[in-house]
Amino acid sequence: MPAKAILAVVRPPDLAGKTWRRLAAQQLAELVAVDRRIKALTKELEVMVLARRLRLMDQPGTEQRAARCRDAEVGVLVRAAGLEQ
Repeated sequence: MPAKAILAVVRPPDLAGKTWRRLAAQQLAELVAVDRRIKALTKELEVMVLARRLRLMDQPGTEQRAARCRDAEVGVLVRAAGLEQ
């Protein structure tokens, strides 16, 4: 990751620079954690969509994450409609 490499090289001499670097390192760590959670949830969502045998992910030109969300919304609507009957 380029940001991590940049932070590894930066060694500010003054207190303000050290504070800035520490804050940037914390924010980078949070970003990496969020990215890891998004990847895990994306895999989980993909498994759920494939388990329901929904086909929106296979449509050409459809971004997979958006298709999974639509599939999940459709599944919720179908389940809700089934409860009303």
